[in-house]
Amino acid sequence: MAVYHQMGHDSENLVFDEELENYKGAILSPVNRDQADIERHVGGFRSKKDRFDIIFDPQLYFPRGQMETLRQWSYFPKALETHEQSDLNWWKGIVAELVSCCDTFKPNAICSPMLLPRCNLTSDYYDLSIQVGDNLFETVVGSDTRAIQTILVKLPELADIENVYRLASVITRAKCKEIYLVFTSEVPPRHELIPGDDVKGGMLLVSLLESANYEVIVGMSSSDMILWKAAGATSCATGKYFNLRRFSVSRFEETTKGGRVIPYCFEEDLLSFVREGDLLRLLDVNIMSDASNRNPAYQRIKRRLQVQGEYSPWLADSWRQFMFWFADAEKRLSDGLDAESMLILAEEGWDKVDESGILMEERKNDGSWIRLWRRALREFRTI
Repeated sequence: MAVYHQMGHDSENLVFDEELENYKGAILSPVNRDQADIERHVGGFRSKKDRFDIIFDPQLYFPRGQMETLRQWSYFPKALETHEQSDLNWWKGIVAELVSCCDTFKPNAICSPMLLPRCNLTSDYYDLSIQVGDNLFETVVGSDTRAIQTILVKLPELADIENVYRLASVITRAKCKEIYLVFTSEVPPRHELIPGDDVKGGMLLVSLLESANYEVIVGMSSSDMILWKAAGATSCATGKYFNLRRFSVSRFEETTKGGRVIPYCFEEDLLSFVREGDLLRLLDVNIMSDASNRNPAYQRIKRRLQVQGEYSPWLADSWRQFMFWFADAEKRLSDGLDAESMLILAEEGWDKVDESGILMEERKNDGSWIRLWRRALREFRTI
């Protein structure tokens, strides 16, 4: 049971943060870094953290996107536009280049490469994914490097429970005993998943894989981590940026231009990200959880906001506050805390917000997902 850093731009300093020492490892991405950067960072991680589990994700999901750094890596497919992408021999060449490339910085594990088409994911697509993962497994067997099977799933396609069982039957043919499971969704990363049968199907998929003795790492997780842990996921991964907490096609289409990044504080007793003005309102009526009160980054944020006549920026602490909560909550869930009890407390927290007359600055931040998460969890447990 563990949590991983989903590494993004300029995230390396958080690896050495003493408040985040419960992170077992990191999932590295080549999208924003060249090979020399990765080699330097891996060397730095190993010099201070001997047992830190370093996983390399080749990130070939949308290679036609504007990812100039990714294109510089030697394993990036040169004939991408003209080659038949269902050709297993083509993928074997990519895997060979990937393993050779990783040999220079020796990660503990490599995730299998795979593209994500815009159309629905067919059984042929998943068959190919497993074959590519098996080839990676056979390529690294006998070395100190583990192979991890990447599985990309469009969450809406899991609304059909029969489809979940069919998918699980394909995945459990994989030779890799670790699964890097990435749910894709067009729900914006800052918004909570509004569950229907798709979220219930995602939980069932996690449960089926774990029951078949695969260790599942759910990547790109936000507060929905509590649902994946309730389903039995071995590990979950998250990052300091919102776009590392939800996998969406739009994330890979964004330009580098943009506005100011706004800090949010995560409150467990609402299971919600709250803006600064809302946080001040919650503090005024003393609606904050025990989890927040023992969170060192939250305590710093609170002190800064309560200094009269002086503004102190707290964006960096907002990242640390969420990541500390994520690791702390995952540990409590792994140690036996029932996810539904967290959801019940969050419902009660939103009742207090309503009783206090607080209207959150963001209209959709109303806790409406909490009861839906409870229902999804209960229905999953009756399958």
